[in-house]
Amino acid sequence: MTTIKRARLTRDRPTIHPPLPFTTTIHKTHYQKSPTESKAPEARTALGKSFATSTSIFPIQLTPSNKAEHVLTTLDQLVSWARQSSFWPLSFGLACCAVEMMQVSMPHYDQDRLGIIFQASPRQSDVMVVAGTVTNKMGPALRQCYDQMPDP
Repeated sequence: MTTIKRARLTRDRPTIHPPLPFTTTIHKTHYQKSPTESKAPEARTALGKSFATSTSIFPIQLTPSNKAEHVLTTLDQLVSWARQSSFWPLSFGLACCAVEMMQVSMPHYDQDRLGIIFQASPRQSDVMVVAGTVTNKMGPALRQCYDQMPDP
């Protein structure tokens, strides 16, 4: 029997991107806008300069100096974005079914390259995979690990 629990969507993992500068956004509802205002949203800094906000999934837009740098920068940003969306399972192998989960970590499948990393701590995991039969003795331990996992 396999039990799955999804954890919170926000993660406490380090990101590769440097922090964005402090900005304050001025929000107005649609009925408060005057017809002369532009439709692009704006953000204002402490100095009063105005910047249009980006709708890109990548938070930093750098101008590369050549094509190779452009490809590598874009690839690094894409990999960083994909790593933020990966999940970390908690392996709870109770019988011979756990061998099947171990095979996923071997070089033929190599789950690490996809961002799937088995965690030993339930507080850092996103998904609990229970492979095997849960007996009366293992029930309380399984429940304790399940309770220690973060809520979705």
